[in-house]
Amino acid sequence: LREPAVEISGVPVILLTGLGSREIDQSALEAGAADFLPKQGLTLVALERSIRYAVERRRRMHNEARLGALQANSREVVFIVSEDGVIRDVSPSIRRVLGFQPAEKTGTSILEEVHPEDRPRVETSFRDILRDPSMSRTFQCRLRHADGDWRILDMWADNYLDNPNVRGLVLGCWDVTVRIRQKEQLEVQARLLEAVGQAIIATDAQGRVTYWNSAAERLYGWSREAALGRLITEMNPTDENRSRADDILRKLAAGNPLSLIHI
Repeated sequence: LREPAVEISGVPVILLTGLGSREIDQSALEAGAADFLPKQGLTLVALERSIRYAVERRRRMHNEARLGALQANSREVVFIVSEDGVIRDVSPSIRRVLGFQPAEKTGTSILEEVHPEDRPRVETSFRDILRDPSMSRTFQCRLRHADGDWRILDMWADNYLDNPNVRGLVLGCWDVTVRIRQKEQLEVQARLLEAVGQAIIATDAQGRVTYWNSAAERLYGWSREAALGRLITEMNPTDENRSRADDILRKLAAGNPLSLIHI
């Protein structure tokens, strides 16, 4: 049983013993045997039953191990919360997302983990699904991370208090902090670009306009809506300017830096 080939194969092993020793039987089970049968009085029915049990036990252990690995590495955290907001269970993925061990948060209040500014919104969602169990709620809030910072999470909440296998509120959440902060940073940059008095234009690698600020609207007469998606070479009124724009795009595509250019 302790041979590497046996352990790696994952094949369930049934020990047939003629010694009738409890110590040997116990050792066999500890070493990984799925079952043991005495050779004396062995029947086909008993052997068939033992094989079915061993195969089912191995399948169940495999599924549990697979589910545990998926939960531990998932980007979604699932909480089971009592009616009064106490965390009864939490998925192992909390370590990955919020930096806590599941045992650290079991028995604590979920609302204590929520940012004070977001608690009223979370409490309202809880009241809604308690009042109407058929209702689901989705919302965004900040939860405390083990490093002391706050993480922004998208959350959903369902009422499973009437389910005898759950008897609680089920909350699922996943971390969207990076996406939200990147969006906020882009919005700040966009406001700064709008505040600049000079025309600022951005294109993709094919030369299609992806950004056109208010100053560009005033200077060139093209509205933002009309300019976005157009080829910049189509927006130059003279053949000379079109030729220069094509040359600039070729140089940029080749990775060549360019200094200040007037067109």
